[in-house]
Amino acid sequence: MSCKESPHVGASTTTVSSVAVHAGDSKIVIAVVKCGKWVRLQLAESQPNLLEIGSSQDETKKLLHDHELLLAKLKALEDRVWELLREADRTAEANKAQSQVYDAMAQTLGEAWATLVSMLERRRELLGLTSEFFQSALEFAIKIDQAEAFLQNPHEFESTEALQSLLLLHDRHAKELLERSLDLLNKSQQLTDFIEKFKCEGSTMNSELIQGAQSSCLKIDSLLELLQDRGRQLDKYLQQQRQELSQVLQLCLWDQQENQVSSWFQKAIRDLQEQSLGASLSDNRELICKHEDLIVKAKEWDSAVEKLKSQALGILLSKDLAGKEHLQLSNQKLNRLQEEFGRLMVERKAWLSMANDFFTSANKSFDVLGKVEAYLKLLKSEGLSLPVLAAKHEELHREIKDSTATALQKGRTLISQVDSCR
Repeated sequence: MSCKESPHVGASTTTVSSVAVHAGDSKIVIAVVKCGKWVRLQLAESQPNLLEIGSSQDETKKLLHDHELLLAKLKALEDRVWELLREADRTAEANKAQSQVYDAMAQTLGEAWATLVSMLERRRELLGLTSEFFQSALEFAIKIDQAEAFLQNPHEFESTEALQSLLLLHDRHAKELLERSLDLLNKSQQLTDFIEKFKCEGSTMNSELIQGAQSSCLKIDSLLELLQDRGRQLDKYLQQQRQELSQVLQLCLWDQQENQVSSWFQKAIRDLQEQSLGASLSDNRELICKHEDLIVKAKEWDSAVEKLKSQALGILLSKDLAGKEHLQLSNQKLNRLQEEFGRLMVERKAWLSMANDFFTSANKSFDVLGKVEAYLKLLKSEGLSLPVLAAKHEELHREIKDSTATALQKGRTLISQVDSCR
């Protein structure tokens, strides 16, 4: 109870006695103050300030260790406080006229002691939260150092798989940086909220607490801003390098697909250039069926080419992309292969069709020649006169000439066109 609450408004306040409790570099002084007939406890001095948090993890741990010892020593004095309360009770018994005053004084002393212990326990909680904050800051700083070392080390990769693994490492570093940053923000918010609440609790608020709170919050904000600035700058570099590596990976994957597609077209072109038109009508028909199958398969590869062209266009539109010239040359080569393949496919289809016409006509000619041969054998057995036989032979000669003319013409035309394209 303060003296303002005492009925003896004009009474002076004097310190009856005081107790200093030391632990390491920490110290508190508890004073027994008398105001008129009233006696109360007050925290006369606290070193360091109740809201002082230290400037590092080690310093905070030292403060917490000293404070634990301080609390233990303070609680050892509790028996003396209760003895003082019992003395107040005995005085009240002896002085019935002032019993209400002594009862009130005993209650006030008990509440003051409980408040004092509560304040010191709250400080222990504050130092515990501070230790967690500095631990979080340390983990964030370590993660920043690791990510900086990762960025500064040269990275070599010999395959797209190695490059993809490198990008995964980038993602992991970025994710862990974000997690550490958010954890530090949460810890700092918890700590500053606790300091503000502690500063304003009950009748404990005074200029020293306000100053201690401001000093501690400044330390928190300064460290937080320092680490957040480093984290933001590092994240910027991570994103920049990741973008560059992503572009390299995009080019590598495009090259892989382009090589696969180009290899297929190159083999198909060689096959088209080397394949025959068949040795018979049945061979020719089989080759025509294979060619139709190739047309169907080529549509899939044509789609792959169009997809690669679209991807190439998107990559070429990217800013500050290395390897654009290589991409353009590869894209041009792919276009040439596709055009050459298309030309050969049209050409081979026409030749197969011409060969089919030739073989069909040739088969018809062979049928006629077979009939002529059989008729000649029959004529020999009939014993015809020479004039009649000569007339028959002339008639057969015209039939042979007529039946083979179409096949021969188609064969010469086919050979001429094929030779001109060799």
